[in-house]
Amino acid sequence: MKTFATVLLMVVTMGLTAQNNYSFSGSDIKFEDVTFKSSMKLGDEALVYNGGGVRTKIIFDLYEAGLYLTGKTGDANTVINGDKAMAVRLEITSGLVSEENFVEAIQEGFDKTAPAKAAEFTAWFKGALGGALTKGDEIILAYTPGEGTTLYKNGKNLGTQAGIEFKKALWAIWLGEQPAQESLKKEMLGK
Repeated sequence: MKTFATVLLMVVTMGLTAQNNYSFSGSDIKFEDVTFKSSMKLGDEALVYNGGGVRTKIIFDLYEAGLYLTGKTGDANTVINGDKAMAVRLEITSGLVSEENFVEAIQEGFDKTAPAKAAEFTAWFKGALGGALTKGDEIILAYTPGEGTTLYKNGKNLGTQAGIEFKKALWAIWLGEQPAQESLKKEMLGK
């Protein structure tokens, strides 16, 4: 019976850990309508806020994004190609953002950054996101070397896509040669 209780405790603990492997701390950095924290802990890695900004489309603010890295940099290629812990925190700031148009925007990004894998990457993302988006939702995309990119929505772990190629393609959506929005790229890079 003691062995069963020990195994049950381990399963419950693993389940709780799988929910959320990150935390934020430090001073507040207010940008438009969203407050970012100056530091983030991802597993055992300490990350710092590198920069952030607003994603707009036409005249609407859609979400605010903050980039967290192991050390600050203004070099997009270092971030995209780096095999280090890092994360992007998005907060939906508009009721106009739906799961459908968010996934569509990700699809457009993957079409530019990883055309050969765009359908596969988008299918994983859509399947993992699995549900409506509403104003105030928080999405965390956290990359851990050797594990892959984990998608969290409002603190809940929605799954991990293994491999650095997915991470490179995803980060290039914001920071690549043809970013979703040039001004957001500069802001995320602290420029």
